Amino acid sequence: MNFKQILVPLTGESKASHVVDIAFQVARESRAHVVGTDTVSDLGPFLDQTGVGMMAGYYDELFKSAEKIQAQKRANAIAAFEDGRKKAGVSLADKPGSTTDVSAQWIAGSAYNGATVPMLGRLCDLIVVNQPGEKASYAELQVFESAAFTARRPILVVPPGCTQLGSRAAVAWNGSVEACGAVEGALPLLCNLDGVDIIQVGDIPVGNASSEALANHLGWHGIAAKIRKAADKTRATGQVIMDEAKSAGATFMVLGAYTHSPLRELILGGVTQSMIGRGALPMIMAH
Repeated sequence: MNFKQILVPLTGESKASHVVDIAFQVARESRAHVVGTDTVSDLGPFLDQTGVGMMAGYYDELFKSAEKIQAQKRANAIAAFEDGRKKAGVSLADKPGSTTDVSAQWIAGSAYNGATVPMLGRLCDLIVVNQPGEKASYAELQVFESAAFTARRPILVVPPGCTQLGSRAAVAWNGSVEACGAVEGALPLLCNLDGVDIIQVGDIPVGNASSEALANHLGWHGIAAKIRKAADKTRATGQVIMDEAKSAGATFMVLGAYTHSPLRELILGGVTQSMIGRGALPMIMAH
């Protein structure tokens, strides 16, 4: 099992060279095809095109100014992707079978009007996104949530400054459907590592798969994993996971996304919000 098609959706709002670089690193391992796109939408539906209540000519100037900003975002996105592609020495291709090596393709997001992640992501093996940190824009968070809820594919979340995935993984495990999906999506990256640690915080809920069962499952895939168990702390599960991963020497993590509802996490906090907000390691996530 390998990644063969990887999507890199870029908002054009922040520097994303690290996202593109990691995507091509992952692609090189399995000679995958990397599709870059922008997530910039058409502003028409979001502005009052009748200009009701505005001075004559004001709406036209407002629209032109907004369109200029959106055009700059599109330019930033394609520039980041092209810079990363050239640095990686990857050739362009738009049809399967045209090359046996890593290849790349840029698809302009204008044809999808901001819906590039669900439209293109559902038929990709992995979606690589910028980490939507605590001060992330709405667009950055929307890309992550769209990958999780509408594309429903494995997501590689790349924090700023990340240059590589490294060779030791930590799997945050609670036996949930989401955690299982994340492990399945991460299998191509879990092989041939220096180590894999399964982190269990607190007790596994009744009816969920145990840490021992996961270790056995990974063993059938030729992946030796050790189990680390830690006591939970009220409203601090995410921090416990991060501390355990750091103690294990993990260079990237694997975990389920939004085991609880997004609304509950937004109001009460949760592991997903904590990890994407403050996590310092790359993360393979799935919902």
